[in-house]
Amino acid sequence: ASNTASSPVSAPVCDAAARAAARVRPGLMTTIGLVKATARAAEFQFTIAGFRCRRIDDPSEGAAAASFLGPQGALLAISHSGRTRATVDAAHRARGSGACVVAVCSAARSPLTTVATHVLAVESSQTRYATDELPFRAAHLAIVQALAHEAFESTAPDLRASRRGAW
Repeated sequence: ASNTASSPVSAPVCDAAARAAARVRPGLMTTIGLVKATARAAEFQFTIAGFRCRRIDDPSEGAAAASFLGPQGALLAISHSGRTRATVDAAHRARGSGACVVAVCSAARSPLTTVATHVLAVESSQTRYATDELPFRAAHLAIVQALAHEAFESTAPDLRASRRGAW
């Protein structure tokens, strides 16, 4: 079962996705998507929150890596349309391995959202900006930052203290 949000992203779905990300075994958080700036921002946000996160730009490598995440891993799949073939394929492979898949996209009804464990979607069809990606890219960046922050806050207090001390 997947948790889905449409515009605006609901706090309960974001919290559930953050708690899932916080439970990920170190080294098993992977971000993928052809939206390189958002994936890069996700990698940075999760890294400064103390999570080991790997960003994969190459679609073939991303799909292969997603196959090996396993039940203690997570894939942050980022796609504006939710239809990017490589991202959807990686999400299918990650789910097949038992990993949690968090989708960040602009279409609540898309191939990516059907496979994701948690969906954080800013529904583009409900706005006058449906054909312009820029407002949604900005929303995706905000979602990624909020997700990393909430994942950090969902960790044990002693772990948060040690991660804060590292920075």
